[in-house]
Amino acid sequence: MKPAPGRMVLLLAAILSAWGAGAVSAQQPVNASYFRQVEADAAQRYDEFEKRYREFIQLVEQSLALRRDAIELFTKLHEKLGGESHLTAANQRALQENLERYRHNSAELEVFLEAYAAYSSAEVNIEFPTGEPSSSETIESLFGSGETALRINPTDDFGRLMVLEIKMWLAAKLMQFDNYVVVLVRYLKNSELRRQFDLENVDAEGKRFLVTMTEEISDPDKYRRTVRMVRLVQAIQEYQRSHPTSKIARDKDDAYLDALIKGSYAYRRIPELTVGDRDEIVSAIKRNEFHDDVIGLTDDATYELSKFFGNAIGLYEERKGKLYGMSGEAQQQITATLRPLDILFEKTPFRLTDLFIPGHWGHVAIWVGDRDTIPELERLGVWQELPRLESEARERFGYAGPSFRALIESDHGVLEALRSGVELNTFARFLNIDDLAVVRPGGLSDTQKRTYLLAAFAQVGKAYDFNFDVETNHTIVCSELAYVVFHDVDWPVEESVGRYTVSPDHIATLARSEGDPFTPVLIYHDGRALPAEHLHRNLDALLREDYDRVIWQ
Repeated sequence: MKPAPGRMVLLLAAILSAWGAGAVSAQQPVNASYFRQVEADAAQRYDEFEKRYREFIQLVEQSLALRRDAIELFTKLHEKLGGESHLTAANQRALQENLERYRHNSAELEVFLEAYAAYSSAEVNIEFPTGEPSSSETIESLFGSGETALRINPTDDFGRLMVLEIKMWLAAKLMQFDNYVVVLVRYLKNSELRRQFDLENVDAEGKRFLVTMTEEISDPDKYRRTVRMVRLVQAIQEYQRSHPTSKIARDKDDAYLDALIKGSYAYRRIPELTVGDRDEIVSAIKRNEFHDDVIGLTDDATYELSKFFGNAIGLYEERKGKLYGMSGEAQQQITATLRPLDILFEKTPFRLTDLFIPGHWGHVAIWVGDRDTIPELERLGVWQELPRLESEARERFGYAGPSFRALIESDHGVLEALRSGVELNTFARFLNIDDLAVVRPGGLSDTQKRTYLLAAFAQVGKAYDFNFDVETNHTIVCSELAYVVFHDVDWPVEESVGRYTVSPDHIATLARSEGDPFTPVLIYHDGRALPAEHLHRNLDALLREDYDRVIWQ
């Protein structure tokens, strides 16, 4: 079926607009003073980069979640339409909402592209690596126009900062392109899905987006600029591989950006596109015709991208945790010691997201009990309230999982906020980790226990808080579980990028010393159990990240 021009073009324009986001800024005259300012005070500018970097990571996590949701949604719609059915109003609304979230996320990512667009400009000549100190210089041409020459030495502060800014620009560019490739491929592969959005007119904004997208591929200068940045980052990465002791090679933020870039489908695919490939894509967009050969240029991207973020989105794993695969008997010995309201901490240095979480601990969960604790839940009057809380979760948060009672009866006693939302999981699933700590609140009355447990179950079904803001209660992040459940505890918080956040280490801080509101009851470090008689000292050593002070025997 050949789709008619119309709203589908507008939707595609909105979907694809992100690919051209950085190009607008890159065409603006480059002000060499930007680089001189960075060079003059690299240390202060690095602090500014760090703040922006934290915001960028939050947007990456949002992008990965959107990508997962888009794949799930489009897979369901394709299956439905393949059965000769049609899209309902609810289906269309879900589709529109998903695309709107993409557009919003794209607009926020554009901020980062604009901030560092100067690096991709044709008016900037970059030399890397160089044995000279990093520097910027304005070069006057015969025609009076100035170009900026950048010399990047990754071993000094100025060069280190420029490398990070270059990588952030490319990571944002590739993240947007990969996201929209997923939507593009899934959207276009079904003619009925396309037909649902056919209208006669495309507004001016939609046309502008569409032109921006086509120019990114059809304009040789813009295309070469993107490829140039890919090649530059490849050279940087090769330098870091051959110089593993360089300062930048040990940076967590650099490692995170590298993982994003290397995991990108576009990072590998963009430089391989021939002129014929690009002409065919542009022609198809302009004609509003997407044949199988055009779709085939990007069809394998969905699989590649799914692999990258498929492991619980964003939790990219280099390996399994050292406690993964613990015997059932050993697990039962641990769960037999757990009590409802124990707080669980984990450390996963093999996961991508662990790289940017400050401190030692990377995740927090709450133990609400398994089938062996049902009598205790009944005694506290919590078991009787679970059907009501479940009903509220379904109505307020769209919870669609098993009944709360069924989950506890099947030993799903770990309450945790994952990027898919707040859910109950088994202890075995939780154990894909290297480090584990369990801390317990002391001196609680039955009334307090009941109040806290009801508050804990009331979180099931809430969406993940990608802003990490403790002052919001409609969404939640892992460490906020303890903050919300133990509502009358004076938790330490930190102001970051205009919002108050609480980290896993903040939570663990209230169990590091005798007399604190919480007490450690067990700790595993690097896959090994630590002695019970030194739990406070070892928790303090881990919180200080002073691993030489850990007492093993």
